Amino acid sequence: METPYVLIDMGILHNNINAMAAFAASNGIKLRPHIKAHKLPEIAWMQIKAGARGITVAKLSEAEVMFAAGIKDILVAYPLIGESKLERAAELLRRGCKLSLLVDSQLGAQQISDLAAPGGTGVLVKVDSGLGRCGLAPGPGLEEFVHWLCRLPHLNFRGLLTHAGHAYGCSSAAEVAQVGTKEGELMVEAAESLRRQGVNVAEVSIGSTPTVGWGGRVPGVT
Repeated sequence: METPYVLIDMGILHNNINAMAAFAASNGIKLRPHIKAHKLPEIAWMQIKAGARGITVAKLSEAEVMFAAGIKDILVAYPLIGESKLERAAELLRRGCKLSLLVDSQLGAQQISDLAAPGGTGVLVKVDSGLGRCGLAPGPGLEEFVHWLCRLPHLNFRGLLTHAGHAYGCSSAAEVAQVGTKEGELMVEAAESLRRQGVNVAEVSIGSTPTVGWGGRVPGVT
């Protein structure tokens, strides 16, 4: 066999997929696995057939590959800024992709609104739960942004999303558990605060490989 090549242990792959599907089902949450590690439509389809509602991608090029392979429910997990990227997103929407986008700025939200996609574009607001890379901190600023966002045309606000990537720096399992639990509780609290103000928050999305077993058990995470 020529090198380099990728060798996949199918037994381990199936076990991992089935374990996450079972965890999601037992906790009443919807699973949307991130495909940035494998980038293979074949594996993405295995995850969907095991019960995943759709997939998460890191960038538009991954979304385009997955849509070409017949996968329609796709979330881009990083806020898009810029005309060229948004034109590509608009093309996916025109072709029937159920594409969801993240926003954490007025500029990004306004640009997505300007796409004027038929039926509107589904958006989730990125929340910073501790990683410090992007997203809005929970609190009045986040709430003001969501209220402003809901007034924009051609956007469908679906909910809140976070990624506790800082958990990769934890030094113990107990610390991971603490970060994961806090991730879930913080997001549920933010969603409930918005609901008390009359905002429909359908999705409360959390997740990282280390923390999902903890955050996914918090009541109110979807």
